[in-house]
Parts: sequence; C-alpha cells; structure tokens
Amino acid sequence: RLLKRGGARYTPSVKNCNVFVEYCVRLKNGEEVYCSKKDEAQKLIGKGKKIEIITAEELCEILGATEKDLSASVKYVYGKAGVLS
Repeated sequence: RLLKRGGARYTPSVKNCNVFVEYCVRLKNGEEVYCSKKDEAQKLIGKGKKIEIITAEELCEILGATEKDLSASVKYVYGKAGVLS
C-alpha cells in the first residue's frame, strides 16, 4: 500500500525495475546481511541498464513513511524486498 500510494509498484525481478532499494536483514546472531539482489542490480547497471540504487531510509523519506511502516509493507510482500519499478 505504501508503494502504491507513493506511485511505485513492487516487482520481484531486478531486470524489470527502475529503482532498487538497498536493505539489510539482521540475523538472529546480530550479523547484518545485505540483499543478494544488489549484486544483480549492479551487474545490470554495468551492462547499461538504468537502475537507481537507494537506501531503505531514502525510500522512507520519498514515501513520507517511517522504517516501521516500511517494515510492515515488506512483510506484506512475503519478505521479499528491494525491487521497485
């Protein structure tokens, strides 16, 4: 809902996006791991695809939302995050 309200839509495919939201997940042991799809986005950028990479914080600012709001939206799309078009 946040994405739709902000004029964006979620897509599970990096190759179909214009904006990639870089985010990390904190594991139970406290380690932070970044989404592996960022590597795919960077490879596509290297091949000439126009993809803007932004942070989750920047997305919150664009949407006028808090990280808590964004977290709720991320869970809504079955834990898959990071790819917007």
